Amino acid sequence: MPHRGSNHQTVKQLNRGLVLKLISTGICQTRVALARQTRMSKMTITNIIAELVESGYLEESYPPLLPGKRRNVIEIDISPHAPKILGVYVSRSKCAVVLMDLKMQCLKYLVETLSNETADTLTQRIVRLLREILPVKERVIGIGVSIIGHY
Repeated sequence: MPHRGSNHQTVKQLNRGLVLKLISTGICQTRVALARQTRMSKMTITNIIAELVESGYLEESYPPLLPGKRRNVIEIDISPHAPKILGVYVSRSKCAVVLMDLKMQCLKYLVETLSNETADTLTQRIVRLLREILPVKERVIGIGVSIIGHY
């Protein structure tokens, strides 16, 4: 069985993906929680957070100071300006498209009934729905497509 090594770039991408996943699922909301959960150094977490904030994926918030505390922890969350995710579902009877944020919250959902579609008319419907659901300047990080049956 061949062994696959990991280069620096692969590890970097995996670490960023893990941090983004922990934040988007609500498991971790602070640098300290991320460092504990991932066992990465605080400096590594700080660098990853800084990169993801700069690229528009995350935002930091500063909650009001709690009584008896010298300083509050900076909270980290998915930015409302982060790229979005598209989903397309096609069955024999309907075609649906969904726009979601990185927290998997549905932002918009459109569905149309299908009947006797050809490959060309089906493609045209999907393209039209995608154009309708997607704001003009919205960034998309990925798209998932599910097709039930044969066409």
